[in-house]
Amino acid sequence: MSTIIKNIASEKEKNNRLKLIRHELSKILFFNEIYSKIQNVHGVVMEFGVRRCQNLTTLNNLRGIYELYNRFSGIQSYLIFK
Repeated sequence: MSTIIKNIASEKEKNNRLKLIRHELSKILFFNEIYSKIQNVHGVVMEFGVRRCQNLTTLNNLRGIYELYNRFSGIQSYLIFK
């Protein structure tokens, strides 16, 4: 009986990963568009006012897709305090 419950729980986890809220998908597409435009520019990507590192994670994943072997590109983030 417990194996059936574990299978159901693991199936729910797999399905939860497939669901994206509309604004999350639009944010990913927006950063994809921005990253594709700055791909030929030398330097680093900087983000100021980081909150929960959501954008940083998205940018880091896009860097892994577009510039896998470019060790000179980087992403820097700064948390600003008053």
